[in-house]
Amino acid sequence: MDITQRLQQCVIGPQQETLIDLDNVLASSAVGPAQNSYRNYERTLPNILDSGHRSISDEYKLGIYVRIMRLLLEVDEAATADTYLNRAALLIHNSNDLVLNLTFKLCQARILDAKRRFLEATIKCHESSYETQIDEYDRLRCLMPTVQCAGLAGAGPQRSCSLTTLYKDERTHHLATFPILETTYMDRVIRQNEVADFFATLQHHHRAIREHNLLSASKVYNNITLDEHAAY
Repeated sequence: MDITQRLQQCVIGPQQETLIDLDNVLASSAVGPAQNSYRNYERTLPNILDSGHRSISDEYKLGIYVRIMRLLLEVDEAATADTYLNRAALLIHNSNDLVLNLTFKLCQARILDAKRRFLEATIKCHESSYETQIDEYDRLRCLMPTVQCAGLAGAGPQRSCSLTTLYKDERTHHLATFPILETTYMDRVIRQNEVADFFATLQHHHRAIREHNLLSASKVYNNITLDEHAAY
């Protein structure tokens, strides 16, 4: 049975089992060799949801879209996940499921990050770090990408505001990324070892920090001697 048939079978089955079955189908398709499984269900699933096989609630559709986003993000398909984010965004305002709403917000932050909209991603991640619906460990996990995105964002008043907020959040002081947060907040030149340590936490699309390093160095240059500057 191909992926299209399996998706259709699980979506028109008993509603209480569908989301679990859908996870299993999509997860099993994700690990196989290049078989275009994601492209298949990308085309197929929306048609199945709207095919009239049965009445499907908006929250039920939202749950499916969010699960698809999560799976796509796991295989670095942020561009495709963004399509489902747009569909989910039309439904999220009517959802009363706190866990589902939080998962949507986390997916949204990851997609914004992948699109290099770092300031927006910073805000979403930081908001999530205060959500009481998740335990403290998961809240703290939200802080790491928050600091990463703030450090990568382009220079400007909004970035400065985000850096200030994060620096004053004592929870960030225990993160591996705190040295880079402190350096950028203090508007200092970022040393090579700090860059290396920070880069070790990043994904391949995170490279804008080099731009900030040059901007910061140009600001500091006028306030130190040439010998001091050479030390950087």
